[in-house]
Amino acid sequence: PAEYRPADGEWTGFAARSTVMVYNTDALTEDEMPESLLDLADPEWKDRISFSPTGADFQAIVSAVLATEGEDATREWLAGLKENGTVYDGNNVVLKSVNSGEVDAGVIYHYYWYRDQEESGADSDSSALHFFGDQDPGAFLSVSGAGVLASSDDAADAQAFVEYLASPAGQQIIADSYALEYTLNPEVPLGRDV
Repeated sequence: PAEYRPADGEWTGFAARSTVMVYNTDALTEDEMPESLLDLADPEWKDRISFSPTGADFQAIVSAVLATEGEDATREWLAGLKENGTVYDGNNVVLKSVNSGEVDAGVIYHYYWYRDQEESGADSDSSALHFFGDQDPGAFLSVSGAGVLASSDDAADAQAFVEYLASPAGQQIIADSYALEYTLNPEVPLGRDV
């Protein structure tokens, strides 16, 4: 669909993931979740939030804040998050820290929680997910895209691969995989409650 590719057609999306807030259900309720990802910079979240700034996941989230809120607001948000938060190396570690009650909540991509639920639930049995809405930067959907480089020596093969990724057959492989990322071709639903 058009919403998962740029207007210039240089690439197309083939999978996606949602930014979410995972929270410990013994410490918080859904009613206590912030309206915006930006609220995590507020003093009420001091020592209650965790995140992993070491990977591309968090960089994409920061890019969403930058694109929607501008440089000054992003700088202010990052400073508040740094002041309030506990830094971990990896989203799985963030999930474990929330589930164990070490911190009340964390920012991750949705599939870390769902993967654990499909396995044993050991790292997610005391937590739940909060999805931000209303065009909030926390409602960010990160799209994995593919395109063919103009300099490619094998442009025809590369184009065939991109077409396969977006095709029903390629999307079904994503739907059936451990990735638990969203399929983007509407012909192939993920087939799970994710």
